Amino acid sequence: MDGVNSEKSSALSNTNITEDSNLDKSTNLTNKDSLYVAGQTPIYSQDNIENMGLAVFSGAKLVGELNGFESIMHLIVSNDLNTCNIHIPNPIQDTDNLDVYLTLKKKTKNSVDFVNGTPLVSSKIYVNIQIDSSSQASTNSDKNYYSAENTKLIEEACNSYLEKCIKDYLYKTSKDFNADIDGFGRYAVKYFSTMQEWSDYNWLNRFKDATFDVKVETTLESGNTFL
Repeated sequence: MDGVNSEKSSALSNTNITEDSNLDKSTNLTNKDSLYVAGQTPIYSQDNIENMGLAVFSGAKLVGELNGFESIMHLIVSNDLNTCNIHIPNPIQDTDNLDVYLTLKKKTKNSVDFVNGTPLVSSKIYVNIQIDSSSQASTNSDKNYYSAENTKLIEEACNSYLEKCIKDYLYKTSKDFNADIDGFGRYAVKYFSTMQEWSDYNWLNRFKDATFDVKVETTLESGNTFL
């Protein structure tokens, strides 16, 4: 049995990601960075300017690239994000975005089930956000963003926004790249009794047809918790 488990582990995926530069897990990233691909995104972190992006390989073959914002979605799903600065839709003032600091509140819960033989991947994500006090939306508004009513609106807006962005990222990597860069295969392999069963299933071939259920739970915090 130990031999089978060892073989399974080594055969889960032949997909890997390569950082074109240092992928800083604590970054100041805004949604405009989605215009950049691997190695092109300017990231301002303290006194340094860094490039950010991910190149995705299947074996030795380059199958695609993730831009800066998609790379952050990868870090969230894979539990590797420390802190980032992004902007989200502002439910208090529709004409503005809110600049927020975002960090993982606790470990992302990933799981895989099967529906008629097709993978159903579920991710439950918990984040804390804090409004950047220097952002234009907060400094030019007389709104109390931390009132009970507005807090709920902001948390719900962040939930919806991140759920969509993460799903877009997951469908891009599974369908367009045919790659499991978040390693969901390790949650699926437990359903197979032998290495031969797992090999016959052909995870990556089936993964491109996977569906994703993403739930985000946001907590809005006040103060300088992240700074």
